[in-house]
Amino acid sequence: MDSLPNDLLTKSAIDSIPLQPGIYFFYNIDREIIYIGKAKILRNRVKQYFKKNQHSIRTANMVKQIEYIQVICSSTEHTALLLENQAIKKHQPRYNVLLKDDKNYPFIYLSKHKFPRLGIARNATSKYLHTFGPFTKKQKLHAMLDELQGLFQLRTCRDSYFRHRTRPCMLHDINRCSAPCVDKISPSAYKEDTQAMTRFLRGDYQKLITEYTQKMQQAVHSQDYEKAANYRDIIQSMQNIIQQQQQTQHKHSIDIFSASDEGEGIATIHLQIRNGQIEDSRYRFFAQVASKLEDSIIGLLVQIYTGQEHPNIPDNIACAQLSAAQIADNLAVFLPKKTRYYGKKSPQAYQKWYDVANTNLQAQLQSHYAHKQRYIDLFNEISTIFNVALSTLECMDISHHSGSATYGSCIVCSQESGIDNRSSRVYSLNAQNNDYDSLYQLTKRRFGQTGTERTPPNVLLIDGGKGQLQAVQKALDTINLHTVKLIAITKNAQRTAGEERYFILNAQQQPQEISFSITNKRTLEHIRDQAHNFAIRLHRRGQKKQSLSSTLLQIPGLGKKRYQNLIQYLGGKEQLDNSTIAHIAKVPGISHNLATQIHQHLHNLERSDNNKA
Repeated sequence: MDSLPNDLLTKSAIDSIPLQPGIYFFYNIDREIIYIGKAKILRNRVKQYFKKNQHSIRTANMVKQIEYIQVICSSTEHTALLLENQAIKKHQPRYNVLLKDDKNYPFIYLSKHKFPRLGIARNATSKYLHTFGPFTKKQKLHAMLDELQGLFQLRTCRDSYFRHRTRPCMLHDINRCSAPCVDKISPSAYKEDTQAMTRFLRGDYQKLITEYTQKMQQAVHSQDYEKAANYRDIIQSMQNIIQQQQQTQHKHSIDIFSASDEGEGIATIHLQIRNGQIEDSRYRFFAQVASKLEDSIIGLLVQIYTGQEHPNIPDNIACAQLSAAQIADNLAVFLPKKTRYYGKKSPQAYQKWYDVANTNLQAQLQSHYAHKQRYIDLFNEISTIFNVALSTLECMDISHHSGSATYGSCIVCSQESGIDNRSSRVYSLNAQNNDYDSLYQLTKRRFGQTGTERTPPNVLLIDGGKGQLQAVQKALDTINLHTVKLIAITKNAQRTAGEERYFILNAQQQPQEISFSITNKRTLEHIRDQAHNFAIRLHRRGQKKQSLSSTLLQIPGLGKKRYQNLIQYLGGKEQLDNSTIAHIAKVPGISHNLATQIHQHLHNLERSDNNKA
């Protein structure tokens, strides 16, 4: 998948989203997924979010935060439903609270107990001994649970009910529970039944059936015909369940690839199909690739399946632009012999997956070109304003907390690829609570370093007003850099989002307000916000580090030397939070009593943070 930038929130750009079923992702400025939804028709569903005065306050607040959109097309609405649920489990977006809490597909579980309880849960958490699933249809789940009760006779009652039983319940009378509550079965025999059910649900059918067949034969040999009949019924029930599962189960996992030569680069899409559903989708664009389309795809496949990027090898690999022989010739030496390869001439089922892959590829290409066009338009307007050819633009921002943990960011943009995170940098500053000094320092460090071959940008965008503009110009004059043009972006007096003002320096080196087109304003705001996000990430990390040291150093007996030992031995706050008292006591200079105080102090902080949240 590829990010659709926030200019796709305009009407004309949203019209380019496919009229296909699928799922969509909404991202905020921090590149966090804030909402995942499914749609029968993606374009129509996404459009609804941007109709004014038609939402609750909660939905309206979410829409204000949307900076990117991603989409995955699917073949059916049912497929989109499963995709949505899987994605929500994986990413846990903040605005999918109802779906996460109330609509998770259920699991069968065994509880952690001397006599484990068999039940149904909505979340596969660590509080259970084992979980099995998920199950997409509630009716089939209850039917499965009913079969398991008859097969293995595990208890399904609550622990409180179990503890207070003085005689077997009705389920024991109808041979659906072995009544461990009143010792009708020994712990070891119950454990055997629990292990047998676990093996059955994990697919160890044949060995289990073989073992029960042997037990049945032994019972016949001992003339215990009632016990033999019981084993016979268990075997028949197992075989019936296995047959039902095989009728509905997809046998193979498939990786589908499709690609397109776009002149300026190669675009590829990679769908991972598991159990007949799209588990993941990955879009890639390789700019300025010298090799031909087929060679590029083969190179990509070899890198994926011989590296760490693809830990699970599928049973089948298919590509719409290659022949099966081409794929096999390059991958067979690396992959298991059971792996099968399909190319252009494939069975009808694979042709349908190729159609889904191509639909997703076209959707991502539309996003790619829309993303590129926004920067072409912006660079053209800035070039007109300054009457210079423009190839690069950089943006500066400062982040601090009351003068402490001050960081400055500088992100790089180009007309060809937009924001280039690899070339962007963050600098630690010591200018305290002074934006002018911070920007002055940042400018000199960014552009005044000797011995670098990096070319200065044509234009520098500054998050600030007239004062910040002049502070940066002063720093540029100090290092004799007079070719860089400056633009300052600042909010209005009411600090209303979307009502920013823009300033440049005129011929007399005085601030002069200018205006941009609506689309280019949004692009400049987006660049400014990304620079802010880039700086604030490191600022928050530095603030947490300072906060951790200041709070721990309040503990009597923990001085700077022992604090340094603690950090060097255990690591950061996350490692400290997860450490036991015994683990902390192993740090040189830390006694057991001091380790107890540190452990208690950290967990008091954690409870305080949770209460604030």
